[in-house]
Amino acid sequence: MKKTIREQHIKNGQELIEEVRKLQPALKVIVFSAEHKSGVIDSLFTKSGINGYVRKARNDSKELKKAITAVAQNENYLSLDLKQEIKKLNSYEFSDYDITLVSLISQGVLQKNIPVYLQKNHITPNSLSSIEKRLNALKEALQVNSNEQLVAFCKDLGII
Repeated sequence: MKKTIREQHIKNGQELIEEVRKLQPALKVIVFSAEHKSGVIDSLFTKSGINGYVRKARNDSKELKKAITAVAQNENYLSLDLKQEIKKLNSYEFSDYDITLVSLISQGVLQKNIPVYLQKNHITPNSLSSIEKRLNALKEALQVNSNEQLVAFCKDLGII
């Protein structure tokens, strides 16, 4: 949402959905957005409980019409190309631990200093060896070669 001179209490679309759900919990919600990060889109379905998602693109009017029809028939709607992206995201099954590790790296925390953060926050496993093993497993599964590529991949998915 664009910033204006007036103070806004609702900062983004996700907050708008939450506020609308408080007033009308049964209201059907279709999001029409330029957002393309599969992690963000998946979160809208799983956490915000939206009923449809249409990405602004070349054929968006056709997709929006399909979404309205599907949601009116009590079906959720997501275009085929986005379904494939979400399926790709879900096939990796990032744990909260994985997201924490990648987030710390993205914030510039050196890998050797991550155990201190994890210990302070009572997160296990927190040994340097276990952290290295998990990061290497993630890089292998995602077919990336470095922590920088891992961070970029996760940012592209929208999970960090």
